[in-house]
Amino acid sequence: NRPKDAMRAVKKRLNGNRNFREVMLALTVLETCVKNCGHRFHVHVANREFIEGVMVKIIFPKNNPPSIVQEKVLSLIQVRPVALFTVRYKTFYAGKHVVNKNGSFKHILSS
Repeated sequence: NRPKDAMRAVKKRLNGNRNFREVMLALTVLETCVKNCGHRFHVHVANREFIEGVMVKIIFPKNNPPSIVQEKVLSLIQVRPVALFTVRYKTFYAGKHVVNKNGSFKHILSS
């Protein structure tokens, strides 16, 4: 299952990685895959485990991510629902609301 393998590779680079250059590269690969791959890949990206368990954890203040990483993650969470707008992908909206609850990123979300 190639989409699942691709997601596994991206998750591996994102989970708990302190090298934020590598995180940015993985986020760029993820963004490219979301824009260019089909439904089978989108199913793996649009689940609660990935959004809340991986994407939102990257920007937690305890991880002390640089602002460029925060902005990239937040832009991906905001842009993807537009790209994947169907009933199946409501998880993105749930992820966006989790991020919205964290007041320290409101200035990024409003732009």
